[in-house]
Amino acid sequence: MDWGDPASLLLEKFLTHPLTVECDEVFLLGDIFDLMVGSQSNYLKKYPVFFTLTGKLIEKGIRVHFIEGNHDFHLQGIMSGIEYRVGGVERSEGGKKIYFGHGDELERFNYSYQLYKSIIRSYPLKTLANWVPYSVIEKVGTWMSKTSKEHNKKKYQFQESSDTKASYRSHMDYWFKNTSWDMIVCGHSHVSDHYQNNDKQYLNNGYAQHTKTFLYLNNFEPEFVALAE
Repeated sequence: MDWGDPASLLLEKFLTHPLTVECDEVFLLGDIFDLMVGSQSNYLKKYPVFFTLTGKLIEKGIRVHFIEGNHDFHLQGIMSGIEYRVGGVERSEGGKKIYFGHGDELERFNYSYQLYKSIIRSYPLKTLANWVPYSVIEKVGTWMSKTSKEHNKKKYQFQESSDTKASYRSHMDYWFKNTSWDMIVCGHSHVSDHYQNNDKQYLNNGYAQHTKTFLYLNNFEPEFVALAE
């Protein structure tokens, strides 16, 4: 994502939306950027609008949470004022428990991915990410951005992601059964969903560039809010 492209403008609309600027907490669930790894000061120069707008929310007393994704991690050093989280976070509202997370941590049996994740989240890689020249990360990020856009364009143009949706619902049934969570809110799958299992709910905003929505929660009532063109 480069500031000024459609993805960044969509994020800007979300961060300045009337519901966003008047809420209590904002949860950014990871993979906000194509590739942002390590606390490189150049990111502050590349994405000044993101840091400025999140800073304004924080100045208003709004708690802004950033949960690591698999495209943006090891960023603690540049997320000043933002409540930076490596894993998910629980909230209680009206006697109900809500879990907010990126979503990849909830995938069961995906052992190869979990191994990959443990490597990229490791302390040695964190140290390396902070020392690798920014120009190298930028080149990798440009390649990943192009690859991601081509992949997602094909994904949403040619197929309905019913298999992914069914798989995630199966994962959520497991977590509902084995935790005290009443609602799970996450991303990662890129597939929008509002799944209800009796009194339990799983919500995923999907790939924002496709859905052009964000999720708003008010007294445990979810709403997918459209971001105007």
